[in-house]
Amino acid sequence: MSTGRTPRRRPRAAELPLVLAAAAYGVEAVVLAIVLTTSGARAQAPVVATFRAGQDAVTAVIATVDLGYALVALLAGGAVAHALAAASARSEARAAAAQASRTSPATRGTDALLVAGWSQGAAILTFLVAQANGIAELTSLVPIYAATGVAVVLVGIDPGTAPTWRRPGAWGAVVGIVPWGVIGFSQIGAGVAAGDVGIGVRAVTLAALAIVAVGWVCAWRRTPATSARALGTMTVGLSVVAWLAVAMLVLA
Repeated sequence: MSTGRTPRRRPRAAELPLVLAAAAYGVEAVVLAIVLTTSGARAQAPVVATFRAGQDAVTAVIATVDLGYALVALLAGGAVAHALAAASARSEARAAAAQASRTSPATRGTDALLVAGWSQGAAILTFLVAQANGIAELTSLVPIYAATGVAVVLVGIDPGTAPTWRRPGAWGAVVGIVPWGVIGFSQIGAGVAAGDVGIGVRAVTLAALAIVAVGWVCAWRRTPATSARALGTMTVGLSVVAWLAVAMLVLA
């Protein structure tokens, strides 16, 4: 006997890769924190600023960053960002099902959350890599952070329809390569002035650069941000960088 109700369509599981990514980030953040706590491994990186007082320059330490626990915070932030994106995808899927729409359930709201999360995550990661390479001056670290975040946003909003040189992603690539040039210059300078920065720092730097490059390729090819391929690539890449950094700290 009919009840007169229209059967509700089951929401599509577009949020599943996002949920898995959020869970992976969250579990890794907890495990990473446990490893750092039990091993006692610490790496303090100062943030300094130089001020001119008359004819003299005064350098002051204005903050200290614990690189290991900063990575824990980075992974925890990734868990939160992907959880919010999963909730957004779920909401959009329900709305699409209720309206019997063919619109993809992972649309602008979910993509915007992912782009925001990735831009901040990439910016923080590059900031930490710069610190690991000996860059301590605030006037260098802030532009590195800002340029990376802006570059990711430009790639994220690129619709891929304009000619190559007019695409926001092309300009994002121009902006995004600058922080890595500064980091590379710092490595060279450290090698000349104070000896090698160490194989661990080099490995972490190259791994971070590799995952950033893969992310750029995915974005340039217009791989959807919510696709399992993009999410898996970014999750695995960031995890590799985080664990390389922790191994460097624990084994130092």
